[in-house]
Amino acid sequence: MYNRTRPVLTLWQQLSDACSRAARYALVAFILSVACAPTAFSADVIYLAGAERESLRKLVQEGVTQVLGDTVELDRYSADAPDDALVLALGPSALSEVLANNPEQPVVSLFASSTFFRERVSAEQSVTAVFNDPPLLRQARLGRLILPRARTIGLLASPDQADAYRPAIESLEAIGLEARVFVVPSPDQLIRHLSRALSYGDFLLGTPDEQIYNRNTIKHLLLTSYRQNRLVIGPTRPYVRAGALASTYTNAADQVTQGLEAVAHYFEHGELPEAAHAREFSVTVNRQVARSMNIPIPSDEQLADELRQLEAADEH
Repeated sequence: MYNRTRPVLTLWQQLSDACSRAARYALVAFILSVACAPTAFSADVIYLAGAERESLRKLVQEGVTQVLGDTVELDRYSADAPDDALVLALGPSALSEVLANNPEQPVVSLFASSTFFRERVSAEQSVTAVFNDPPLLRQARLGRLILPRARTIGLLASPDQADAYRPAIESLEAIGLEARVFVVPSPDQLIRHLSRALSYGDFLLGTPDEQIYNRNTIKHLLLTSYRQNRLVIGPTRPYVRAGALASTYTNAADQVTQGLEAVAHYFEHGELPEAAHAREFSVTVNRQVARSMNIPIPSDEQLADELRQLEAADEH
């Protein structure tokens, strides 16, 4: 017997199957669109340690907006921050505090020296940094731009820092500069070993070794150097104001920007980049000291441009 309802049922089933397939295709398309969408920072939080000064906190907040976008939250750090939360530590005290509370905390360190970082951080820890001291190779090149005939460099180091300068010395040898480290066993022997370093080098290259370069020693270091007609390069911008001849430096905004680029790398890849010196820099020269030593020096901008060209050539 002919079933008049069968064609109707078959047609309804086909329509249902077609709708189901369309729904499945729409669902798959939606899932793929979500999976393939660019990663957003909407769920990301940065904990900020060491930002007691409102001006510094504002600088970081502006950098976060510029580098990471408006959706990233900036929260004040405390000891009960989540173990896997990323912390931006401003200054050596902040870095020490964070690692004392949790040695495994992921941290981006700013405004701490390379010397301090090496003393406090092990290779196993998830910590990176933008060092606030200039790289010695950059400083040495600045010295040779000022004294083109310079071939030898003297460095002073405390006993526990002497070995840390070996990589820098090898880099200097590669560009035709010989450097020698003079170890200062104790503060009362500083001037004696300083005189040896000045006799050896065409100039003295300052380092971020706070046992050697500090407010108690800088006056004696500078006076002794100039009495022996030797210039001092570095170690940092404040020492140029005090009487060192010249130094490179990186302003706070550029250090913050580079640090937040490390934060973006962490959010995207789940790991921190290696600690490094700041890429961007400027040059400062104490013109009064230059005149007193009868040394003609190009403008700060010209010196910085020449240094950038040398560093760009290293990358090729």
